[in-house]
This record gives sequence, C-alpha cells and structure tokens, in this order.
Amino acid sequence: MNKTATHIFLSKLTHESRLEKICRTTLKLDLVNEIEVLGLWESGLKANENFDGLQFYRISTISKTRPVKNRWLKLVFAIFSFFQFQLLVGIRIFKTKPAFAVVHNAALLPIGVLAGKLAKSKIIYEPHELESEQPGMSAIISTVIRNIEKLFIGRCHSVVCVSAPIAKFYSQNFKIDLEKLFVVTNQPENPHYGTEYPRTQTFRQLFNIPELAIIFLYQGGLDESRGIQDYLNTFTKLSSAFHIVFMGYGEMEKDVRAYASKYGNIHFKEAVPVAEILTYTSSADVGLIVIPDPDMSSSYRLSLSNKFFEYAICGLYICVSDNLELMSRIILEEELGSVIGSAKEDLMHWILTSPQENFKVLSKKSRLFRKNVGWQREEEKYNTIYRA
Repeated sequence: MNKTATHIFLSKLTHESRLEKICRTTLKLDLVNEIEVLGLWESGLKANENFDGLQFYRISTISKTRPVKNRWLKLVFAIFSFFQFQLLVGIRIFKTKPAFAVVHNAALLPIGVLAGKLAKSKIIYEPHELESEQPGMSAIISTVIRNIEKLFIGRCHSVVCVSAPIAKFYSQNFKIDLEKLFVVTNQPENPHYGTEYPRTQTFRQLFNIPELAIIFLYQGGLDESRGIQDYLNTFTKLSSAFHIVFMGYGEMEKDVRAYASKYGNIHFKEAVPVAEILTYTSSADVGLIVIPDPDMSSSYRLSLSNKFFEYAICGLYICVSDNLELMSRIILEEELGSVIGSAKEDLMHWILTSPQENFKVLSKKSRLFRKNVGWQREEEKYNTIYRA
C-alpha cells in the first residue's frame, strides 16, 4: 500500500518547526512510511537534505539561479519563478503519486489540488496562519488569496487550522463540512509533559544578569511588525533591575545587536536549535508578546503562537497585548499572566507599576494548565485527519 506523503511549502525549509513536528508525527503513528518536502532553494542552501528520515528538496527557480538588478526585470523573473516552482511541484506530485499531498500555503492550493487529483492523492490543506489576512498584505492580494481558497478548499480531504477562531473563519466563509475541519495548535514538544518544566539559570550565567533582576524574554522573528523597536525603546529607559533578552533572527537583528552593545540590560541570543529552545526559555521570568499595532491583521489577532506555548511550558509569567484576542482570553481564563493595552507606553507603565514578586508567582490553576501543554496533546489528532 502506498503510504507516502508530499508536503509543499513556499519556504526555504530552514526553521520550520511545525512542519517537522507534523512530519515526524505522521511517521510515528504509521500513517505514512516516507515523506518528502518540496520548498524553495536559494544560494547557500543544499538542494537535497535528509533530516532524520525527512527528505527535503529545495527547487531552484530562475530568480535565484540568475539574479538581476533591474527592478522591472526582477519583478518579471519573480512572477515567472512562482509559476515555474508550481509547475515543477505539480510534475513531482504527478510522478511520485503520494498517498497524501499536503499543502501549506493558499497560493499553492491550485497546483496542489490539480496534481493531487491527477495522482489520486488525498489532499490536506494545512496553513500555518490565516492566509488571506497576513500582516502587510495588500487588499488586492488578500482578495486573490481568499478567492483561491474559496475555489479550491472544498476539494481538500481535510483542512487543518492552528486555532479555533481561524477554523471558525474557514467554516463560516467557505462552508467547510465540520468533519473535514480540524484544529491542531502549534504546541512545542514538551520533554516534561505532565510535570512542571525545570527552571534553569542559562540567561543569568550567559549574560551575567544579577539574581534579583527580572529577565524579560522576546522569542521569535526580529522584524518591525513584532514591536521590536518598541521593546528596545522601553528598556533603554529602564534601570538594571529589568533586563530583556531577544532570542531569534530576522531583519532587525543588527539593530538589536547594536542596542545590546550599548545598553547593559539589553541582550541578544541568536536562534538556537528547536531541541534547545525550552532550556533557554526556562531561564527567563517574563515572556513578552506585546504588539502596539491598532491595525493588526486578523492573522495576528487570532493567532496562538508557538512561543506562547513555550513561555507557558517553561513557567514564565506571560504578558500579551489586548489586541491579541485569543491569547488574551487564554491568559485571563488560565491565570497565566497579564493582558495590557496596545499603546506604546503601556508596556513601560505595566512594568513600573507591577510588584516584581508577581512575575515569579504562579497560580495553582496556571500550574495545572502548564503541565499539560505540549505537542503530545495534539499529535493523536492526525490519526483522524489522515484516516478519515
């Protein structure tokens, strides 16, 4: 019996923790016995890589193999490369005829559905966010994405969403049968599932942070839309009693490094392997997910990020802004921390007016919730998703 799966993703396949968890889970549950992932190649990356039984293939396109400087020619190459990638993906699926074709981006739904139908594969749509409402997306692109989903999502065998509000959005807007719609939240693998995660002193030792100082942590992408500059501005005005660690990568890494070299309470730690993240996270006191953006996209508002669960597992007091609706609701219901305003000055006000001992005291209800956070809670859902 054919038990292979092909995942297609508009990604360089370098930091895709959710994708890797999905793949390893379906192998562990014996839903598939072979997996290949098709993504984008660029200079410096291997075309073929094997990660513990997962075969990654990065497809090269003309925009990467023949880079140009002319703005208009670059645009033409980019458009051509997009369709070139889709064609090569479609040919690959048709030739290999996997049992499952798993599509991770709305833009790849047309080729995924077409090639999957021709190959007689079961098509699973598993976006990592609300695809038509991504931050920075223009109204025209948003409309195009929504129409693509409207045309093709009903032809999928299953649709897997990362949060209940996003699943509700798909159900209401595209009339998807509930038996085809699943929610699998992006929880990290928890080696201490069922017990409290042990605390560490990693950041204090690494950056020589005093024992009594409070360590705030921002973990994830270092780009402007995540409020990085506002964090920097806030901590330059705070005393050495409050330290912040940025752990991740992105376009603002140089800015963060520059501030870290100038201010003794600002620190940068480059992104670490997935298996090591919780060890570092558990050495902070407060996890921050504060985005001062009144025009935040629906994808952000309804998100339930991986770092939210990492903070929870590691026993951090969690602070989120009130425009992050789903996370705010869970914070209050499970007593995990504080919800603050999304104005730029609200973070500073909250830090200065909150008793510092609050940051290190967790409620009984919070402790119970944290013990039971982990991918182990989610992975059994794939038995239903794949065997339906």
